[in-house]
Amino acid sequence: MYNLRCLFSVFGVVTCFFLTVRVYADSPKITELNGDVRHKQESSDTWQSAKAGVELASSDSLKTGVESNVDVAFDLVNLFRLQPESELIVGKIPESLDEGAGVERLYRFSLLGGSMISKLDKLPKETRYEVETPVAIAGARGTAFVVRASSEGCQFTALENNIEIQCRASRQKQVVAGPYRQVSVATWETVSMSAEGTGVLSEAILGKMIGESMDKIYIRAEGTSGKHPEIEDVQKRESLMRIEARRNAEDQLAGMITEIKIGPEKNLADMLFDDTALAGKLFQMVSEASVVETVSNDDGTVTVILQLGLEQIQRMCKEKLNVWKSVRQISRSQYMQDYPAVARVTTERAAKLDAYRRLAEKIYGTVITSDTRVRDMTLERDTVTNVVEGMVQGAKVVQTTYYSDGSVKVMMVIDGSLVKNRLSEASSIDMGLHYVSSPELISYTDYRFFEVLREME
Repeated sequence: MYNLRCLFSVFGVVTCFFLTVRVYADSPKITELNGDVRHKQESSDTWQSAKAGVELASSDSLKTGVESNVDVAFDLVNLFRLQPESELIVGKIPESLDEGAGVERLYRFSLLGGSMISKLDKLPKETRYEVETPVAIAGARGTAFVVRASSEGCQFTALENNIEIQCRASRQKQVVAGPYRQVSVATWETVSMSAEGTGVLSEAILGKMIGESMDKIYIRAEGTSGKHPEIEDVQKRESLMRIEARRNAEDQLAGMITEIKIGPEKNLADMLFDDTALAGKLFQMVSEASVVETVSNDDGTVTVILQLGLEQIQRMCKEKLNVWKSVRQISRSQYMQDYPAVARVTTERAAKLDAYRRLAEKIYGTVITSDTRVRDMTLERDTVTNVVEGMVQGAKVVQTTYYSDGSVKVMMVIDGSLVKNRLSEASSIDMGLHYVSSPELISYTDYRFFEVLREME
């Protein structure tokens, strides 16, 4: 699965993203709030507890605490939710702009940090809605999308319909992300580009082993919670840990499934990228996976174990999956006991080659302008291809994971500033101040935002 997993750190970046859509609305009003939500008026330096029904004015601020959120609505169908541990400043609301015979109403917000999910429907032309966050520009109409911002960078996730993203520092850098796609932007100096590759046992080794029947094969994952000593209520703490452990298990399960091979190079994640309806079905299947065991650990944490049958997954995707026995994560030492040394060496090498290829594809997909990616440069300059291949060969392996069916997964990373400098030298093209990714498949973690959308209806 394409996992961006970039580590951003923006040092004093003052550029901004603008999100522009159109809504027909009155003054934004707090409609619902949960937990610790604070409101600060323009004329005050003091944060007060937010109250439902309050209309927001220009230069007001909203801030949410841990496990807290607040909904702000313009009308019955257009609203946004400020997620936990987020802060937002209200800009101009509404500002009337004369445009010939009509009037355009402008709403503007600035997301300083955290995340914000917008649900916009039936947006007429008379009104514009903007959100500012550090580093670039996104716009949409009649869609649902997520904006995340922090000192580390920004990410835009399209849940329904398309969003348009533009880097403010380099206005010619534009990209459109469709449903189940996400785009990340950060300074080249702070981005770490990563990719995962999977290797499976060779046919020579598999020929000596007896496989399980399809209806007996399962994919099993486990997740462990934190301890949460800050929660004094034992029952509440136990409930939270079980939820957290299950979520971690779901993340691992989704990652394992999407890395399943369906050919020599293609995996299930490639299929999901081409078929967003299939992605939704698989993620829904993961969310409904059976709990086979819940363990209260000696260290005070909780572990939840989930599993899905391979036959169920194969029926959904209608492809032959390259799995011959049940899959669960195991240790390196256990792998060495179960399989000969040659299996580990050859399978790790295959995983690295797969990661090299996927990391190269990520670099090739880097946005140069609205009509150009790095891959387009390779048509004119053979040196660009040679440089990319050389860079990925020097990428670092940061994690290796072993599985009970003999497959191996590796994660590789490469420094963004190295990519920028070498590509600039090879192509004689200014790569700009920011890295802008091509649209990538959302992670299972992002799929959970659909739960938030249902709550907002």
